[in-house]
Amino acid sequence: MRMTVGSIGVLGTVGLLSDEGVVSPRPPVVRALLGALAAHASEPVPSAHLMTTIWEQDLPANPKGALHLTVHRLRRWLEEQAGGSIALVTGVSGYRLDLHEGTTDLIEFRALTSTPGGTEDDLHRALGLWRGRPFENVPEDRVDSELVETLLAERQAVVRRYARSAMDGGRLEAAESLLWTACRADPMDEEAHALLIEVLSGMGQLASALSVYDRIRRRLSAELGISPGSRLTLAHQRVLKEPALTAGPDRGPQPSSLTGRGQALRSLADDLCRARVVTLTGPPGVGKSALALAAATTAADRLECDVTAVDLETQALTGVDLEAGQLAGVLPAGRGRHILVIDGYGGRVAEVKAAIQPLIACSPELVVLGTGSRVLGMPGETTRTLGPLSAADAENLLISRAAAFLPSVFHAPENRHWLSSLLAHTGGLPSAIEIAASLLRTLTPDNLAAALARDARMLLDGGDATGVTLAERIRHAHGALEEREALLLTRLARLPEEFGLAEAETLCACATLTESQVVRGLIGLVDQSLVQPVDHSYGRRYRILPPIRRFVADLCEDARERESVGLRVW
Repeated sequence: MRMTVGSIGVLGTVGLLSDEGVVSPRPPVVRALLGALAAHASEPVPSAHLMTTIWEQDLPANPKGALHLTVHRLRRWLEEQAGGSIALVTGVSGYRLDLHEGTTDLIEFRALTSTPGGTEDDLHRALGLWRGRPFENVPEDRVDSELVETLLAERQAVVRRYARSAMDGGRLEAAESLLWTACRADPMDEEAHALLIEVLSGMGQLASALSVYDRIRRRLSAELGISPGSRLTLAHQRVLKEPALTAGPDRGPQPSSLTGRGQALRSLADDLCRARVVTLTGPPGVGKSALALAAATTAADRLECDVTAVDLETQALTGVDLEAGQLAGVLPAGRGRHILVIDGYGGRVAEVKAAIQPLIACSPELVVLGTGSRVLGMPGETTRTLGPLSAADAENLLISRAAAFLPSVFHAPENRHWLSSLLAHTGGLPSAIEIAASLLRTLTPDNLAAALARDARMLLDGGDATGVTLAERIRHAHGALEEREALLLTRLARLPEEFGLAEAETLCACATLTESQVVRGLIGLVDQSLVQPVDHSYGRRYRILPPIRRFVADLCEDARERESVGLRVW
């Protein structure tokens, strides 16, 4: 059956686009030829270029004959599907597509973005043409890799323009979302990082802005051996000249990217206004760092004081060790009222506790907020636990993040079915949701859901906005476990998705782990947020979030522990 063809698509899967969807040739070599021709619109493409692109160095014995055969197959397919509205023409200079009155999504994208003074609506429509990575359904060895990189760079430039336009219009939250996406897409894009630093500064998130600069500075040095350029350096200098998170009308709007954390933000800020030491615990990737910085900023407004943040987790993961005794050195001299955020202390409880005690004693107006896997256990300490997002909040976060590069992706009826499937793999962890959303730049929702069903490791291997992978965050928390706790977690990960205490005692006890040790170990794992309690009308159950369960399973596979663990339910 012929379809009413609107255009040819290459910004995603290659094929004919219409209101009925995308139709692509089945043979990969024919898709490759269609994509190569469509990328050059109505211009003739030399045969030599087509042969090199489609077959790279692995040319068939008769490359001209193979190309002629592929051209014949594509021409016949276009006749069947487009009915003459698109023709494949042979000329002296090579082959070209005669689109007649049709077009390609690439032509439309460049038309909407070619004018420097293009409207924000034009940029929005242009980005909406992208359905994934260019030539997504064409094998990598049959695609012009330089062209793919060129197209991705063009899209990156448009995202920056769109974000800059949103900044100029005062819509900092929209610009922030776009720029986080751009920085994940290209961790070396100095312009995108500079703009993100400016946005975060404008929103009052000075600590986050400085953190963004520090991470790209280290990345440029480690991977390219260069220092930040003038654009990035200037953005950094502007942040340094700002008042350090002081109160006042110039603070800018509070960050609203903390989806579903409104009540937690208010409660934590209240704690900081009436307690000396506050700790925020929760599973890896749950968003403790973002909430802690936002709450510290909110509390600083009320207390009319400054904030200093120390990121121990990232420093530990990147090999930079900050001695706990040096914490006093990061605080301003002659400080009065002040909030110190110690982020990600992990298993260094005793070390950080020893450093905080003299600071609290000699600084009566100092407030300390720590984030880690367990509480510090100090006198008068106020504790909060941050759990995974609710189903509704997790859905809102995924949709909002995916909309930054695939507008209305989950509003399409055919995609709603995949939403719950994707979210099930994330366990409601914001970091995992952000990674899943970033993968939708390349994969369609159904393809991503199928890929995660086969191998959920891609969520663990994906990096968040800081460049730290979820696996590294979980490994950081796992490294703080005692030996028996680590063994118990390995065995609990083999139980059903939810389990009770009796099941844990019966099925996890072994020669090196008695039933009483299972109970004590389970208490420790819950305290460190690696196991989540779940209360039902019929009693309390427990569960391990999917990303953590996957991480533990990988540890078992790497260490070949399947037989040695010997769980009886297998």
